[in-house]
Amino acid sequence: MAEILLSYAHEDRPVSAAIAEELTKLGVDVWWDRDLLGGEDFRERISEMLARAPATIVIWSRRSIHSKWVINEAALAEQHQRLIPVSIDGEPPPIDFRSAHTLDLKDWLPGDRLPEALVRAIAGRLKRAVGYDLPEAPAKRGSRLRRRVSATWYADFENVVLYMIGQGLACFLVEATIPPLVSNLAPPAGLWIPYALSLIEAIVIAALYLRPILETRRIVVATRIFAIAAALGLLAYRLVDAATVALTQDELMITFGAVAFAFVLITSMAIRQKP
Repeated sequence: MAEILLSYAHEDRPVSAAIAEELTKLGVDVWWDRDLLGGEDFRERISEMLARAPATIVIWSRRSIHSKWVINEAALAEQHQRLIPVSIDGEPPPIDFRSAHTLDLKDWLPGDRLPEALVRAIAGRLKRAVGYDLPEAPAKRGSRLRRRVSATWYADFENVVLYMIGQGLACFLVEATIPPLVSNLAPPAGLWIPYALSLIEAIVIAALYLRPILETRRIVVATRIFAIAAALGLLAYRLVDAATVALTQDELMITFGAVAFAFVLITSMAIRQKP
């Protein structure tokens, strides 16, 4: 019989797989939905495992707090007094589960050993000694940085990049009106006003267009994304200004038509990805 059940949101599967791997290294028999057999009723099987497994690790994140499956599984585990909650991104659990102490795995990376606090919690639930057989080997220089980049890549990269490309395309289209507006302005106003206008437009577009990814990030991360979005607005203006000088009227129409098509395509792809 499995000793630990993992409950997680589908989007957090790579982190969950890494946690399952570490549990196996600890000599713990772990069960998660990867172990479902073809044709098996997953609801019945998971309910059975929740009732039988001595402990359930619920992986909270900004994604899983909105998953009715994870919430239901957490409720059953808490009902059986077998809940071990962890947070992998600093997101607090739903309000109904905040009375239980949630272990912070925000700084944990796939490939790291599980934190001692989690190992002790597992040992307490299983009522037996749990620990790594060998001492931890010294980390190679740069290995943790590479794993941090890798973790960010599979967790957020595709979603954020699609939205940022859309932000740049939207700025390119909107800022096409700036060169004609400022063409008759003399220096120094003619030098700084275009950039001020492009920056304002970029900020407004970011506030509207990037809302799905900004509202699910902590303030530090959201601020960085917002700053990059503003920089994309300035870059978009430079490209628009260069295009209006280098291209004919017909070429400009074709260019803006292609950019508009790309914007619609990228936006459609972005909204299909859950932030």
